[in-house]
Amino acid sequence: MIGQTIAHYQIIEHLGTGGMGEVYLAVDSKLDRKVALKFLPAQMSAQPDAKARFLQEARAASALNHPNICTIHDIQEHDGRVFIVMEYVEGQTLRERTTPFSLKQVIEIGIQIADGLAAAHERGIVHRDIKTENIMLRKDGIVQIMDFGLAKLRGASRLTKEGSTIGTVGYMSPEQVQGLDADHRTDLFSLGVVLYELLGGQMPFKGVHETAIMYEIVNVDPQPLSAMRPDIDPELDRILLDCLQKDPDERCQSAKEVARDLRRFKVDSGRRRVSQVSTVRPAYSTGSVSTATMPPPPGTMPPAAFPEKPRRFMRLLPWGVALLAVLALLVATDIIHVAVWKTSEGRPGGKPVRFAIPAPPGHSLALEGAGNLAVSPDGRQIAFGAVDSLQTAHIWLRPVDSFSARMLPGTEDGYYPFWSPDGRYIGFFTRVGKLKRIDINGGPPLNLCDVPSGRGGSWNSDGTIVYSPNTRSGLFRVSSAGGVPAPVTPLDSAVQQMTHRWPWFLPDGNQFLYLIRRGGGGVTAGDDTIYVGSLDGSVNRELMACEANAAFANGHLLFTRDQTLMASRFDPKKGEFLGEPFPLADEVYVDAGFNSAVFSASANGTLAYLTGEGGVGARILRHARNGEILDTISDLESL
Repeated sequence: MIGQTIAHYQIIEHLGTGGMGEVYLAVDSKLDRKVALKFLPAQMSAQPDAKARFLQEARAASALNHPNICTIHDIQEHDGRVFIVMEYVEGQTLRERTTPFSLKQVIEIGIQIADGLAAAHERGIVHRDIKTENIMLRKDGIVQIMDFGLAKLRGASRLTKEGSTIGTVGYMSPEQVQGLDADHRTDLFSLGVVLYELLGGQMPFKGVHETAIMYEIVNVDPQPLSAMRPDIDPELDRILLDCLQKDPDERCQSAKEVARDLRRFKVDSGRRRVSQVSTVRPAYSTGSVSTATMPPPPGTMPPAAFPEKPRRFMRLLPWGVALLAVLALLVATDIIHVAVWKTSEGRPGGKPVRFAIPAPPGHSLALEGAGNLAVSPDGRQIAFGAVDSLQTAHIWLRPVDSFSARMLPGTEDGYYPFWSPDGRYIGFFTRVGKLKRIDINGGPPLNLCDVPSGRGGSWNSDGTIVYSPNTRSGLFRVSSAGGVPAPVTPLDSAVQQMTHRWPWFLPDGNQFLYLIRRGGGGVTAGDDTIYVGSLDGSVNRELMACEANAAFANGHLLFTRDQTLMASRFDPKKGEFLGEPFPLADEVYVDAGFNSAVFSASANGTLAYLTGEGGVGARILRHARNGEILDTISDLESL
């Protein structure tokens, strides 16, 4: 078929053959893009069941819109052969990988597979053939689930004989082996097998022939990985063995639960690794949050003065070469420090007045990543995250001119809040993979869409939210009333774009700022860039190199430079700077692992920011005795 043109697809290469189809690389002449065409094998075309199952794959997968699932573009028929037009994924399957994955890579792969399965399961779609051959690792690091040819769509007629098995021996669940009805939990068992194989270098169930393997799947418990690899944490063993329970009722019950457990393990193991690496006694700083108002909201009265904290510097030990981690203790501070400035010609002037806002009783501030911190559009309220003694997070609301904060019910496990333009609603992400909004005056939160691992959102006056859904994708848009998300900024792998995050709408509600992280998880200095994009696609240009997120407020572009919060007059219509940047605040908390500086700004110029040094996921720097940075070691998680 190579060289043929079918419809408007020119076939240029044969990619492979599987049990459910032959796959070719083709060029879509209408859209000038590469696609993959999957044809039902010729010898199976006359079999009604095979054709029906093939079409079921298309219907199942085309109902899904998720970055961790291969996209189906179209379904057509040519000379009696049905074919599916799919996204062409440049990369390799997990089976094709010749070098072993690191522990953190396997955890990230597991999170992405679980996120994709969660999206499918919510639509009633069970894959039933999760295996390393069906998991594609793209060149940009995104993991995608392929081949829903054996998917079982809830409500669809059975396409297999009663008592028959569907799946691949070695990855099948006990209920599949026994020919029993298999629901979404069968995919969780297969996911456990995949992760076990990637971590242990061998299958959990072994035998010299298929019957012996099937017997082990049904009757033999796998050996814990920690018994083979001392570096495997028992908690990771627990997560995997929970997936591999024989009885579906005893197994982990949802893909979301698996993703949540893996994310928590990823963060916890990162913190433990940080504490182990930081044995050279880096300078620690408990963070503090400050706000600066230019000018302060009418009627605002600072309750009490608070002295400015002195700058702390890293202490170098008298060794020829010392490994120093630029990190802060991951312990939330219990005080938000507020600073109010007067202004002079658009710049802060005079000595700031500082006052203290305590964390809610029995709670600590949760200020990770981009900060769980957002100032309302009118500058009068601060939304922030706080955790109780059980480490349960909620979003709290504190008026600047009040002595108390209140928790917003329904915001459990909420993080990265952002405001609606009218100040009535707060959008936020949750650890269970949702983007939600909540009315600050009361009422339950509204689910807007699935978001595996949000990295910032922004809300315009037309009711459009632009957000980053995970750590390996471009930006998406969704209505503030909820609905089907749509991509806005695709990643450009040709220039090693790894992620787009931290969007911030400009005043016209069409253009927005966002950060692009490139290559190696953003480790190389100078690679990360602030761009200006637009909803209508008319604008997408580089604005400036920057280490972290940027914001626009009160006629100024705000950004950080070496932990200094800077401001520069900026024309958002022309996209031009109108003057030299000047400093607003020192010691602003910048987390290199998240590419985030923890600050927020209202349209009228009220600032809130966290002070401190480093953070989980920050880059590890190797210093010489004189303080010179010799190199960067990117051994921590990319978040």
